[in-house]
Amino acid sequence: MLVKYLLFQLLLGTFSANAIPNPAGDASDAEARDDNGLAARNKHDCGHDAYWHKDKCYCNNKDLYYDWHEKRCKCPGDQQYDYHKNKCYCPGNQYYDSDKKECKCPGDQYYDSHESKCKCPPGQYYNWKDKNCYCPGNQYYESHEKKCKCRNGWYWESSKNQCKEKRHG
Repeated sequence: MLVKYLLFQLLLGTFSANAIPNPAGDASDAEARDDNGLAARNKHDCGHDAYWHKDKCYCNNKDLYYDWHEKRCKCPGDQQYDYHKNKCYCPGNQYYDSDKKECKCPGDQYYDSHESKCKCPPGQYYNWKDKNCYCPGNQYYESHEKKCKCRNGWYWESSKNQCKEKRHG
């Protein structure tokens, strides 16, 4: 009777050993396969933020576009992605110019990447009420030269760093 019991236990242990999970994992286990194997079978790896449709990858978020070189979804132009709001935005006080596909500063302002904001051109000051840049009194902005210049009938006095009225006489 004891021999039958031992033989039964031996046979039972041999056949049920495969049912015990292997802590090292097996290459054929579902847990051991990764997404790369899936991509190899489907021939299209769009990443976790995109999906394949017909002949290319599309981003799940319609505001983003798929970058084939980086294999990920990105904001258009030089916009950045806000993960809390789940949308693209232009840094600083810039706006997005959809025709040029880039972030731009309003008016003649330029983007200062060190301060992460749009700034007035040198020599101008910012008016917080109407959110525009202006040249100091008796000056106007010369857009071709990108600087403030004295109005007609005035001259630049460098010692006082201001425009002075020309005197006739």
